[in-house]
Amino acid sequence: MSFTSECTDVLSHLMFQKAIIEDDAAAGREQKIENYLQMVGDMRTGALTPSEDPFEQSVAMVFELVVNSRMDPWDINLIEFSKMYLARVRKANDLNLIIAGKIVYMAWEILKMQTEQVLQRVDRPEQVEMMFEGWNTDHLDLFVDPFDLGTGEVLLHTEESPIDEKVRRKGERPVTLIDLLDAFEEAKKESDIRQELSKFMQKYKRPDFDDKAHKESLEDDIAQIWERMQKYGQGSVAVTDLYAGGKEDRIKVFISILFLAQMGKIHLWQEKMPFGEIFLEVKVPWDIAQLEDASVVVTEKIEEVPVVK
Repeated sequence: MSFTSECTDVLSHLMFQKAIIEDDAAAGREQKIENYLQMVGDMRTGALTPSEDPFEQSVAMVFELVVNSRMDPWDINLIEFSKMYLARVRKANDLNLIIAGKIVYMAWEILKMQTEQVLQRVDRPEQVEMMFEGWNTDHLDLFVDPFDLGTGEVLLHTEESPIDEKVRRKGERPVTLIDLLDAFEEAKKESDIRQELSKFMQKYKRPDFDDKAHKESLEDDIAQIWERMQKYGQGSVAVTDLYAGGKEDRIKVFISILFLAQMGKIHLWQEKMPFGEIFLEVKVPWDIAQLEDASVVVTEKIEEVPVVK
């Protein structure tokens, strides 16, 4: 068979699938099959233009493999197709391997689920038609001796009726070309949803906590508050006197004096609990008071603070 005849078989398969669409709500599916027909038609005439879209490249590769391998559009060997598809993907330099791999994997999973659902419906127990349904059989045994039938004695001496087990045949559902294309479409939709979800999570992800930047900023804050304290000289100082701004400045003052107290530079106390005024007093003379160990204390404290991301 020639390349043209193989394309004709694929076109016939697609046109049949388009013809059986009856619901007006399936206009999108009809347009989709029309695009497939256009793609195969261009492939037959050699006018198919390579697309930059990874999904369209994958679909074109499906048609190419089915036509060149002379596969039956009504019965696609999914195992052989997957082998050829993956081999073709490895040779393609301009194809997104990650997307192609995900599409063929998802297509496998979707076809597997669809096949299992169909087989479950097919494997239902058969309804046995009663030959004497509607007959009054109460008096049919008046003229026949059960033992004359040859089975009466056997039935009397057995607990269960000798019923032959039903022979079940293995159900198989062929995978058609349109099934394969639909699976690729579903895989594309799922891949798009995952990409959008990943973008959303990345957009609203909390930034990582920068320990180094926080440590350097904290050291600067402590040095700044230490300079403010020097203006008041010796003796007790109300913490509120160190405030020089709004809420953020008050938080900076409060955290800085806690670190200075931990370093042993100042003494803190509160006269009335819990809302009384907080006072501080420098514990060392100003001429020997140094903040060289501030970075060590700050580093130790930051390591103890849990990082929230």
